[in-house]
Amino acid sequence: MSITELPQEVASNILRNFSAVELAKLSCVSNIFRDFCAFEPLWLNRAAWEFGVSRKALASSSHGLLGKDLYLHLLQNTHVTLMGDEWPVEKYRKLFGIPLYMHPGYCKAIPGLSRKAVSKVVLGDCHAAALTWSGQLFMFGVSPHGQCGGGACSTLPLPPGVPQELQGKRISSVALGTQHTLAVTADGELLATGSTEHGRLGLTTEDGFTPSADGNCTCCPTFRRVTFPNDRQICKTAAGSDFSCAVDADGGLWTWGKADRGRLGHSLTVAKGEQREKMVARPRLVGALDGLRVEQITCAPTNTLALASDGCVYSWGNGQQSRLGHGNAKCQFQPCMIQALPPPGGCVTSLSLGIATSCCVAHPREQSWEVSDEQQSVGGVGGDLGTREGGARVLTHGWGGHFQHGFLDPKTRRVPTEAEELRTVKVHQISLGVCHSLAISETGELWGWGYGGNRGMGMARYNQGNRQMGPLKLTDSAETLVMSISAWRNASLLVHCPWDQVSDGTLHICAEEPPEPEQPEPKKRPRAPRDPEKKSRSLEADKAAKEGKKQQKVLANKVKASTAPKGKTKQAAKRQAADDNINSKNRKPRKQ
Repeated sequence: MSITELPQEVASNILRNFSAVELAKLSCVSNIFRDFCAFEPLWLNRAAWEFGVSRKALASSSHGLLGKDLYLHLLQNTHVTLMGDEWPVEKYRKLFGIPLYMHPGYCKAIPGLSRKAVSKVVLGDCHAAALTWSGQLFMFGVSPHGQCGGGACSTLPLPPGVPQELQGKRISSVALGTQHTLAVTADGELLATGSTEHGRLGLTTEDGFTPSADGNCTCCPTFRRVTFPNDRQICKTAAGSDFSCAVDADGGLWTWGKADRGRLGHSLTVAKGEQREKMVARPRLVGALDGLRVEQITCAPTNTLALASDGCVYSWGNGQQSRLGHGNAKCQFQPCMIQALPPPGGCVTSLSLGIATSCCVAHPREQSWEVSDEQQSVGGVGGDLGTREGGARVLTHGWGGHFQHGFLDPKTRRVPTEAEELRTVKVHQISLGVCHSLAISETGELWGWGYGGNRGMGMARYNQGNRQMGPLKLTDSAETLVMSISAWRNASLLVHCPWDQVSDGTLHICAEEPPEPEQPEPKKRPRAPRDPEKKSRSLEADKAAKEGKKQQKVLANKVKASTAPKGKTKQAAKRQAADDNINSKNRKPRKQ
C-alpha cells in the first residue's frame, strides 16, 4: 500500500517524525516516500501543523508555490519582527538602568532570527523567546534575574541565542513570567530559570539547586529540571508574574509560587483566625479540578484561565475589573466555572489573557475537534488556535478602557460577551496585550485594535487619542504570511514569511497612516474699518481730558496752600504738627 492511499491525517502523523532532509533521502530509496514528496495535500498539512497556520491561508496566498516547494519556502524565509519603540518596559529600565533593546527600528526584523524557521514567539516584560519548528529555543532581551538562562544575569541587551544548557534538547512549549522562564521538552521534562523569589521556579536542593550560604540567593540563571511526584510527564506550561502552572500527561493541573488573591487555586477554606498560604514552593496538584482533564491553560500576572475536557472554562485569582467573567470583581480562591461559557451552540477552542482583559475564541459545536499537544499555545501571554478553521466567534470580558476588548465603547464587560465587530476578521490566532490586541485571520493577515501609542501596532500615529476602535487590517496576505503573534504591554512580536524570497524581512504595514492633525489657527478678533474722523475725535478728547486733570491738580494745590498756617512753610507746619502730637502723648492726665 502506498502512503498516499492512507487517510491524510494518518499519513501526516507518520511523516511528522521525519525532517525534510530525511524525507528527501528516503524518497531516493523508497517508492512510498517518493509518492509522498509528490503529494501536495500532505505537504500542506505538514506545513500547517508545524507552523501553526491555517490550510486556507497556505492554499489561498501561496503565490503559486505548491507541495514541497511551499513547505521549504516557509522553512527558509521566516522573519521575526518586534513592533514598538519602548521595550523592555519602562519600569525595568528605570529599576536596573536597562537601555532600550537594540532592534533596528519600531517595525523591523530582529537580527539573528531571520531564516531560522521560527514557528512561535512569546513576549515578556524584558525578555522574549522564539521557538523553531525543530524545537530550538532562542532567548533574547535583557536578563537581570537570569530569566534568559545561559548561566549569567545581565542588564545589557542580549542578542538571540540558544542557552548552552538547552543545546541538543527539543523544546515543545515555552512560557514567560515577569522574571522567570519555563520550558517543556519533548521528553516531558519541565525546565525553569530566573528569579527564585516567592518560589516561582519550584526548585529545591532535590533539583540540584543550591541556594547561597546566607539564604539570599534570588535567582537561578540556568535552566534546571523541576521534579514532580512519581516523575510525571509534563506536556503544557504557563506562567504568571510570580507563579507557574503545568499540565501533566493525564491532564492534571499543578501550580506553585506566590499564592495571594487565590492565583494558585489551592486555598479552598481556612479556619477562623488562620491565614492563607503566602507561597507554595513545590508543584502542588489543584484538587478542585480533580476528575477533569485540562486541555488548555493560560495565565495573566494575577489570574488564570483553564479549558477543561468537559468544554467548560474555569477561572480563578484576582477578580478586579471583572476579569474573571463571573459578573463581579471578587477574587476566586479556587477554580470556578464561567457560566456564560461555552456559548450556545459553540465550543471554546482558544484562550488568551491580558492584564485585566480576557478572551475566548469559540467555533460551532458540530465543527469541534481535539487539539494535539503541539498545537497548543506556547504559553505566557497569548493564545493560539492551532490549525482550527472556520466560523470563529470572539468573546471577551473585563476592562476595555482602550477598546482592546474589541467593542466600540470602553465599558467593562462583566461576563463574556461576543464582540460582533471581530466577526469580519475570521480569527485564527489572537493575543491580548495590556492595552492593545492582535489577531491573525484565516488568510494569514494581521489585524489590530486598541491603544496604538508607542507604535505597538506598527503605526506611528492614531486618531481618537491613539486608540483604534474596532479591528484594523495591518498587513496584506498577498505580500507576507503572518504565522504567529504575541502582544504584551505596548509592544508586539510576530513571525511572518514574505513571499518575496529576496526580502530583508521588513514588515510592511498596509494600513494608511492617519493624517497629521491640523492645528487650528488662533482666533483673531475682527477689526472695524478705520475712521480718520473718529481717530481725530478721540485725540481731541484725550487732550481735553489731560487739560482737565491739570486744572484739577492746580486747584487742589491752591486749596492746600490757603489752609496752611500763615507765615510758615509747609515743612515747618508738618514739624509743628509732629511736635504737638508728641507733646499730647507725653502730657500727664489731670487729676479729677
